[in-house]
Amino acid sequence: MFIRDPASIKPTVIQQPNWSLMFRGEKVTLKCEIIGGGSEWMYLWKELDLLYPPKSSEYMTPPPYSNKYSCSGEVNNRQTQWSDNFSLNVSLNNPRAKLTASDTIIPAGGSVTLTCSDLGEGWKIYWFRQDPDQPIRINKTNGVFIVSDGGVYSCRGGRGDPVFYTENSTEVIIHEIGKLVPFLFVPPSWLRPGASVTLSCKIKPPDAGWRFYWYKAVPHSSKWYEQVYSYELLPGSTSGTEQNSFIVNGPTLTAGFVCRAGRGEPADYTDYSEPKVVWSAGQFFSMP
Repeated sequence: MFIRDPASIKPTVIQQPNWSLMFRGEKVTLKCEIIGGGSEWMYLWKELDLLYPPKSSEYMTPPPYSNKYSCSGEVNNRQTQWSDNFSLNVSLNNPRAKLTASDTIIPAGGSVTLTCSDLGEGWKIYWFRQDPDQPIRINKTNGVFIVSDGGVYSCRGGRGDPVFYTENSTEVIIHEIGKLVPFLFVPPSWLRPGASVTLSCKIKPPDAGWRFYWYKAVPHSSKWYEQVYSYELLPGSTSGTEQNSFIVNGPTLTAGFVCRAGRGEPADYTDYSEPKVVWSAGQFFSMP
């Protein structure tokens, strides 16, 4: 027994999940909600002027675009009013996650924070390192990931069932400072005994607030190919230099040089460069 005349009932279309913005390819469910309805009801759906056949379920999965939908209920050959039109807000643009890093260099014993852009309602964040197809972590509540290992990181969002994925973010390369190795350049020119030598220290990433430290490489073996050295800071290099070049004045004997970079206070340092040897007699070559 029905208390109300079906003709006086106006159903309501409800979207589940109730995302305010959808993307082409996502799937949601529409529910035709009728107060006092039951299992004996049939449901009619209309998309613009296209009428779907009656069905026993109050749910439907609409095609993935933003037409207007309405529904009506029917029981004992009597039909309710049609609901108000309901529109899906669908973007035709593929969403893409955006990845930012608090820093691209991990300090000694430290970490950096990666943030995958807030995509909105219902998204989980999938994190990748090196392999863009195998997630290493899934965030259910936010897009923050604190990492202490270097590597190539990216992220993407996913939601729904079946899962709909955003495009992967651009990759961010994270370095561990102690594993960075600068490269020492010495101009390949003939030198006279006592002439000055300009050293240049190159490192990536270059714009990280580096200070550069310059050393004399002192061999500890009579066999040059063993490359066993200790390093002595050159005069004027104790506090490092802001410039990545350094002039050594007047070497009169064959000498080896290395550089490294540091940042922060107290400083964290990169590894040492490979030694370069300057021959004061006029010949220059690098150690193999």
